Amino acid sequence: MKHLMIVACAAAALGLAGCETVQYTSGDDYLARYAAGPYETGQPGENAYSSTDLDAEIREIASINPHIILPARFGLARIERGQLTQASLAEMQLWQEFAEQDAAGMGDFVPLSPLIMSSVAQTDVHGANRNRLLMDNLRRGAARQHIDYLLVYEVASSTDTRQNALSVTDWTVIGLFMAPSRNVTINGTASAILLDVRNGYPYIMASGFSEDSRTTTATRAWDSQAQHHEAIQMVAISDLMSDLSQGFITLQEQAQLAHQTAQP
Repeated sequence: MKHLMIVACAAAALGLAGCETVQYTSGDDYLARYAAGPYETGQPGENAYSSTDLDAEIREIASINPHIILPARFGLARIERGQLTQASLAEMQLWQEFAEQDAAGMGDFVPLSPLIMSSVAQTDVHGANRNRLLMDNLRRGAARQHIDYLLVYEVASSTDTRQNALSVTDWTVIGLFMAPSRNVTINGTASAILLDVRNGYPYIMASGFSEDSRTTTATRAWDSQAQHHEAIQMVAISDLMSDLSQGFITLQEQAQLAHQTAQP
């Protein structure tokens, strides 16, 4: 099987830029290397690894292969604060444009429904890995919606508010409301992974970033954060889509190559 692992991280002259990884490596080829090394000999002096439950788990984890068939049904799962959430109308418009322009001809894009996922999700148990449980439940919900490949993306933002030289006016009634005594910096991040719903194979990992700095009054510092929270996330998602675009082009090429190879 063809091997492909592409990592593209761009450094912008000003600010941050996204990073994209495309994976299309073979689990069969990975496991075949066991025969080429002393992994199972157990003989002294041969640098052998002991046979443990972890060794068997590693084999099982690695034993998946990429399998892209296009056109397909793609799902969109938006994660915020560890929960599957509904995207805003403006955000869905961005994804609609992405599907029509950057992923044209690859298939349909549909949002993963929180209600449908909840109908098939397993509940949390004490000591469970919550992130893994969430990813498993996302795949369960996607399977119920007959989604082939699931694009899971997570958005977050953070705020740094600092006083500037005009903060001395906070002690005055007028200055408290009028003087721009606060420097507010809002950072947005968006990260995504494209998974095969059937076997969990990770095809694309990508990220996007955004930053906005402004000055405001002490009394409006909180309002400024709230107003720009969604806007800064939208910019981060747009940056994420720029990286995903190249990843989807690579997947299209791999799907075409696989189809040609399968022809008699």
